[in-house]
Amino acid sequence: DIHDKDIIHRDFHSGNILIKDAHNICIGDLGLCEIDDGKSVNEDKKIFGVLPYIAPEVLKGQKYTKAADIYAFGIIAYEIFTGLPPYCDIPHDQYLALKICEGLRPKAKNYHVPQLLLDLIKQCWNADPLKRPSAEKLKKMTFILFVDISADRREQDPFSSQDPDESGISKQCAQADKLNKKVSQNSSKVTYQTHPQAVYTSRHLNYKSVLSSEATYKFDILESLHFDLDNFDIYEEDGDDEPKILEPEGDNFNT
Repeated sequence: DIHDKDIIHRDFHSGNILIKDAHNICIGDLGLCEIDDGKSVNEDKKIFGVLPYIAPEVLKGQKYTKAADIYAFGIIAYEIFTGLPPYCDIPHDQYLALKICEGLRPKAKNYHVPQLLLDLIKQCWNADPLKRPSAEKLKKMTFILFVDISADRREQDPFSSQDPDESGISKQCAQADKLNKKVSQNSSKVTYQTHPQAVYTSRHLNYKSVLSSEATYKFDILESLHFDLDNFDIYEEDGDDEPKILEPEGDNFNT
């Protein structure tokens, strides 16, 4: 309804969702809402919100669009399906912002999400805003998935010979539940530890200088030079000779 009225939320995260029951869910905290006139530009590049839910293009200083709200929806959906807040085990700082701009997305270790749902979520948090679904398309897609999950195929189509348990999304949900129960064993609750510098309240994020093209380039250089010392073999066996130290190759190591 918000997007139907050409309104952008601009601070959409799980803390702004109000749930009365399964059929009464509302979006709150509309203080930063803005009319989508297609002309607004984030000239001062000020960023306000909860970092894990902010779209990468907004972090880079581009204007906030409806597509940025859809990105936040994708993060929220993943949080709902896994029970884990996004990036809960790492600091929510400028380096996380850089990694998000480089393509980092939430990933719950050892937790399984049905592939059809995961595909939908990934569409929402696509790095290219133009490749994210609109709110209207997202509504239709989620409704179809909901019907497929909750309804018995045989009741919908008495002439179908397909076993309802074999339907795509229903089967994937059953398999995911089975695998997740094995992971959790006897525990019915998702447990996690939140990093002391993980922040899930809206705030001003002053990352303008860090997210400049020059800073991002330098960060990419450092990332490309990173290697694991524990798995780095500096010796090479050569017959009966003593092991010799390997010299790094390439001009990148010249001083």
